[in-house]
Amino acid sequence: MKRIINHPSQLASVLQSTRKHQKITQAQLALVLNASQPAVSRLELNPNNIRFGDLLRVCHLLGLELSINEKQQGIEQTPSGVGHPNKIKRA
Repeated sequence: MKRIINHPSQLASVLQSTRKHQKITQAQLALVLNASQPAVSRLELNPNNIRFGDLLRVCHLLGLELSINEKQQGIEQTPSGVGHPNKIKRA
């Protein structure tokens, strides 16, 4: 299933729901990541500061892959649902 993530809270939701769907506990994931269960919990609650390499590893272990696509031009939706024009001018 394809999921578009525009905000860290959406990433947190995808990681947690995927882990739970696969019936993997935080402790089991932590063991494979060589991390603590509280570290996995923090990641799922607030993925703002995860290192990219760690994110790739977590995704790999959960059977997920990252894909980066060009965003359609127009109004960008913020997490609150309020639109604003894209800030970057395109040539």
